[in-house]
Amino acid sequence: MSRVTYFNPYNRMLHHLDPNVTLVADFANWTDYHDEKIEELIKYGRERKLKTSITVFMIETLEHNRLWAEHNIIEKFSNYDIDYLIFYCYYPTNIFNEDPVTSIFYAMKLNLNTQAALYDDSFKFYDNGILDESKFDCFEGNFKYLKGRENPEILELNKLLKAGKFLEFEKRTGMKYEFSEFIKEGKKIGRKIGFPTINQEVDDKLPLEKGVFLSKVYVRGIEDRSFFGISDHWDNAEGKTMFETYILDFNQDIYGWQVRIVPLEYIRENKKVNNLEELKELINKDLEKAKNLISKIK
Repeated sequence: MSRVTYFNPYNRMLHHLDPNVTLVADFANWTDYHDEKIEELIKYGRERKLKTSITVFMIETLEHNRLWAEHNIIEKFSNYDIDYLIFYCYYPTNIFNEDPVTSIFYAMKLNLNTQAALYDDSFKFYDNGILDESKFDCFEGNFKYLKGRENPEILELNKLLKAGKFLEFEKRTGMKYEFSEFIKEGKKIGRKIGFPTINQEVDDKLPLEKGVFLSKVYVRGIEDRSFFGISDHWDNAEGKTMFETYILDFNQDIYGWQVRIVPLEYIRENKKVNNLEELKELINKDLEKAKNLISKIK
């Protein structure tokens, strides 16, 4: 039976998986390109009588320049004959003074019963680039490089997102684009004018134009419903890139919670305002446009 596993190496917990071979590739950008790598994984596992797994690395959440969030990857995984999906919480620095990348695979062997690894050498691992074979020494030769190639589909899909063509993206991939991030406390300016917002710090890798969007909001912990929101992708005075959302018909304090955002429609580019009254007037206009769009969606 397929199984989704979350692994944090600092917990040092055994996860009681069967002996498995894992495929290390860029599954946060999962496209048809990866199917041929999965076929090699399944073949390798059968030949050696090992279960199969794919490993997705994340730092709290997945990087914002990727096509897929955690929810999407789980959905895609369910359509394949793979035994385990492993979300590995990666720490670029290591409190045990170990090489952070080498220690990943030692931890997988010890805690996840991973006995072998396949590595798609087109996958650049954060700041480490393409990994050399020495990083996989713990598998004692049970390791194989898979020759990678450029994947133009990733670039094409990112262009659709940048252009705000979310429906076309969904038609191409079979899934909506979304990203996930934790909520940080802001300056509460929106609250002063009757539009309390949630603030998510992202980075300039997010494949969306700056500006205002109609979005769908999913709050982890409130699983029985979703919400519409008006979201602003902008850079604040401290130089941080934010995704700030006013959630319609919602008044709960969710600081520190994880929230998924699905952009639905690009409304307008960002505009400079001189005072709170101008900001309030602008948001009211956005709200009117958003409600009109929502009525068409419903």
